[in-house]
Amino acid sequence: MALSYVYILKCADETYYTGVTSNIEQRFQDHQRGLYVGSYTQKKTPCPIGLLSYFYGHYYRYRVREEN
Repeated sequence: MALSYVYILKCADETYYTGVTSNIEQRFQDHQRGLYVGSYTQKKTPCPIGLLSYFYGHYYRYRVREEN
């Protein structure tokens, strides 16, 4: 089983976006560049990560990043 991530982005307009990915670094960069045409986050950048959770198999862990 692969490591997966659930993430919540806090968008520039103070709304939130939730997503799931197996490559958090690439997905985050893609969101910041607006690569998902027509997506919720395309025109709402920058979107720092507000919450990042990861899980592998039956184990679930989370960490919260502080906003600066």
